[in-house]
Amino acid sequence: MIRNIKKSDLPEIRKLVAACHPLGFHTLYTYWVLQHHFGDLCFVSEEEGRLAGLITGLVSGSEGDTAFLWQIGVRPDFQGQGIAGHLVDCFASAVRNKGLGRIQLSIDPENPVSIKTFESFARKEGLVFRKIERISLSDEFSDYPEEEDLYEIFL
Repeated sequence: MIRNIKKSDLPEIRKLVAACHPLGFHTLYTYWVLQHHFGDLCFVSEEEGRLAGLITGLVSGSEGDTAFLWQIGVRPDFQGQGIAGHLVDCFASAVRNKGLGRIQLSIDPENPVSIKTFESFARKEGLVFRKIERISLSDEFSDYPEEEDLYEIFL
């Protein structure tokens, strides 16, 4: 069952994210902000009484008709069951319902499973999934440059 996230889900969401390497692990407050301010674009998949998957996003403040997909992850013991695809379908539907026409997302270049998930979604919907650029960021607090590839899908 896919539903919007609730405040009471937040501790379990962090456990789920911690189990989904290489997904970035964020503070409880970060997930509260997503749930509280962008909850209509944040969903969990519940299976067997547990949170099996998560997708979160927000409306871009600078990119017009764009939603940014922040994170997607499925617990390892639930992978291969189509949960990620269902979460993407739900997210895309919510984006369309908000009158937005584009999804942007970033993917770690070392995460081919995530790339395949979005390629499959785009193919099924007859949409284009394209890489925009490689983002490389670092500062004095970083042990190494953080790299993500930025993609977009026009709905």
